[in-house]
Amino acid sequence: MNVFNELGLLLGSDIFIFLIFCLAAVAVNYILPVKLRNYWILAVGIVFYALCDLRFLALIAAEIVASFYAGLYFGRKSVGKKKLIFITMIFAGILVFFKFSSAVISDFNIDIIKVAIPIGISYYTFRILSYLFDVYKKKREAEEDFVIYAVYVSFFPHLLSGPIARSEGMTERLHKGLRYDKELFARGIILIISGLFKKAVIADRMSGYVNLVFTNPEYYPGLALWIGAILYTIQLYCDFGGYSEVAIGITNMFGMKCESNFNRPYLSGSMREFWRRWHISFSRWLTDYIYIPLGGSRVKKSRHILNTMITFAVCGLWHRCSLNYLMWGLYHGVMNLLSPKYKKRSKELSGLPDDSWSFSKVWKKIPGIVLTFFFAMTGWIFFRADSLLIALKYIARMYTSFSLSMADIQNSVFIFTSDMTSASYAIVLFIMVLILLVKELQDENMEAMLTGEDIVFRHQVRWTGVFVVCIILFGVIGNASFLYAGY
Repeated sequence: MNVFNELGLLLGSDIFIFLIFCLAAVAVNYILPVKLRNYWILAVGIVFYALCDLRFLALIAAEIVASFYAGLYFGRKSVGKKKLIFITMIFAGILVFFKFSSAVISDFNIDIIKVAIPIGISYYTFRILSYLFDVYKKKREAEEDFVIYAVYVSFFPHLLSGPIARSEGMTERLHKGLRYDKELFARGIILIISGLFKKAVIADRMSGYVNLVFTNPEYYPGLALWIGAILYTIQLYCDFGGYSEVAIGITNMFGMKCESNFNRPYLSGSMREFWRRWHISFSRWLTDYIYIPLGGSRVKKSRHILNTMITFAVCGLWHRCSLNYLMWGLYHGVMNLLSPKYKKRSKELSGLPDDSWSFSKVWKKIPGIVLTFFFAMTGWIFFRADSLLIALKYIARMYTSFSLSMADIQNSVFIFTSDMTSASYAIVLFIMVLILLVKELQDENMEAMLTGEDIVFRHQVRWTGVFVVCIILFGVIGNASFLYAGY
C-alpha cells in the first residue's frame, strides 16, 4: 500500500488526521485572497476525495456537472413533472444501484456481486436532489457559478457523514466571499473540541465492548447484551454527533454558518421529539422532499399512516438496502405514529423562559426520557446487527438469558480480562458519560431559559477546558472509523 492510499484510509477513519487536514486547509484559505478562496476549497475537495477513493472521483465530478446543467435547465424553462422525475431519478438511480449492488441480503440468501460504495454518495446525492427540487419549485434561482455549485456539492468536511446542508445559505455565503469571522471562528473551535470529546473519549472507547458483544451475542449473558445495546446507543450518538460537530466547526472556521445536526436527542420526551433532534438535516430532508409531497398529515388518517411509513422506510433503506435497516425504519415509523403529538415548549409558543429543565424540576421529565431512550435503543439493535435474524435473536436473548447472578455480572463487566482492568475501563466510561450528561442538561436548561449569548459562550468555554483535559488524559488515538461514513 503506497503512502497516498494509507493517508486516504486515515482521512476516512481517524478523527485527528481528518482534523489536521481540515485545519491545514483553513490556514491556507486565509492566506489566499478572498476571490481565490472558493477555488481553493474546491481544489482541496478534489484532493480529499481522490485520497479517500480515487476510483469514484470521475463519478462525483460527472454528477456535479450533470446536475449543474440540469439546474440551469430547470431555472430557465418551464419543465413538466415527467422531466423532473426522469432527471432526478437518474441521480437517485445511481445511489440505489450502488446501495443495492453492495448489499448481500443474507435474509434471502441472494448472492450479489459486491460493489464498493463511493465515499459520501448518500450525502452528496441528497444535496443534488434538494437543489434540483428547490430550483424546480422556484424556491431559489438556479446557481450560475459552477465553482460555487461544485463547492456546495463536494464540500469536503461534510462528505463523509454530512450534515446534508441546503444550498441557499451556503451558495449565498460563497458568493459574498469567505471572510474571517471572529465569533464564528471561536464557535468552530468550541464545536471541534466538543466533537473530539464525544468521538475520541466516549465513542471510540466504547467500540471494543460493543463489537465483541454484537459479533457473537450467543457467547454472552443477557446482562452483557443489555450493556452492549446501551453502550451502542451512546456510542452511535457520540460518534456521529461528534463528527457532525467537528464538520460544522470546520465550516464555521471557514466563515460559513451551518445549523446543528443534533440537539441532545436522548433528552427527548417522545420518539416524535427524538426525530426533531436526531440527524436534523436528514430528518428535514425527508420531511420536505418525501413526507410533505406525499401529503404529510393533512390527509385522511389512513393516508397519513401510509405517508409516515413510506418516509421511514426510505429512511431505513437510505442507510443500507437490507432487511434489518428496512425493519429499523418501519419500527421508527410505528413508534412515531404511536407517540404523543410533540408539544412545543412555552418559549416557542410565547417567547417566555421555560424553567422545566432546571435541576429542581427535571425529574418530572425522567420517565419520558427513559422510555424514549429504551425505544431508541431497541431500534439501534436492528441498526447494528449484521442481519434481521441476528437482531431478533439478540433482542430475544436480552430477555430470556437475563439474570443478575454474580457469575453473569462478572462475565458482563469483566468482558476483556478477569482482573480490575475491565473495572477501570467501566469506571472511566461511566465518568465520561456522566460528564456529557451534566453538560447536556445544563445546555438544555440554558436554552429553555433563554440565557443570554455572552453567558452561554462563557459556559461553553468552561466546558471546552474540561473536554480538553479529558481528551488529553482519556482520548483514544488511532484508526477508529466513523460509524456513519459507510452510509
